[in-house]
Amino acid sequence: MQGFLVTDYEHRRNEFFNEMKAWLKNGQLKYLKDIAEGENQATPQAFIDMLQSKNHRKQLVRIAEQTQVAGNET
Repeated sequence: MQGFLVTDYEHRRNEFFNEMKAWLKNGQLKYLKDIAEGENQATPQAFIDMLQSKNHRKQLVRIAEQTQVAGNET
């Protein structure tokens, strides 16, 4: 068995990102995520669930809908 470091493949970084973008776009690669809604109640519970291994995905907390402010998306 042989280990590796990500930095061993730094020269292939652009190739990796281009391939991953293509796989995501055409559905060959999918990722799972849990989205908790709200700020006050959702954040602590999402954190507790993560610590208790209740989710095996990417955990996100949506605090507010995306809005347009002074020409910039926030």
